[in-house]
Amino acid sequence: MIVEFSKKFLKDIEKVNDNQLKDQIGEAILMFESTDHLFEINNIKKLKVHAEAYRFRLGKYRIGFYYDGDKVEMERFVIRDKIYDVFP
Repeated sequence: MIVEFSKKFLKDIEKVNDNQLKDQIGEAILMFESTDHLFEINNIKKLKVHAEAYRFRLGKYRIGFYYDGDKVEMERFVIRDKIYDVFP
């Protein structure tokens, strides 16, 4: 699967100081890249607000992304409480 990153997502990742969390983010991205179907991945939930908006749970953090059938665009990476304020 094709994975793209928005500028906001990359800025969110730069703010992370925890190396273990950064490793988990990297593993999640590799998981997205290596799968053919989005729904083979656990911890994904479709959001009701937007037709192509999803979130991926990574501990107490969330990755907000858009999925259009063959491409995933990672949009935001924030703590659980704030994901719905900044995404979509």
